[in-house]
Amino acid sequence: MASGNILATLHPYANEPPGANYAIADIRNGHPVLAFDDTTSWAAAWTIVLPDNYGGGGLTVEVESMAASATTGTHGWTVEVERMDNGTTDFDADSFAAAQTITAANVPGTSGQTMKQSINISTGANMDNAAAGDTVRLRLKRDVANDNAV
Repeated sequence: MASGNILATLHPYANEPPGANYAIADIRNGHPVLAFDDTTSWAAAWTIVLPDNYGGGGLTVEVESMAASATTGTHGWTVEVERMDNGTTDFDADSFAAAQTITAANVPGTSGQTMKQSINISTGANMDNAAAGDTVRLRLKRDVANDNAV
């Protein structure tokens, strides 16, 4: 994810899985990966702090993925931002901004090859009004309503 500069690289094992429908930590040829279901919208989440020198302008989230075995079909994703506002956010309930959709794209023709997709999330309501110095959670979900790779 970036806004002019790279703010964070979100690794599979740094994922903070939700209580249900979570992506499963796995290994592929020694590489840590998260496995997402192809029929249920499983999720993964990460917590980051926007640096004090973050200048606004939104976020660009890049997702690198590969199919477990499919060589045809599409992968699509949604990304949500939740500002962890001191004195306001109730940690007992999610308060993510509206999901932003990464349009489904064709998977590589060879299983094991990765593809990169991205979305620009505009500042303001789409980022849950997060600003420099704020702690935020990013939630990634497989968009099973709009993709079809098994």
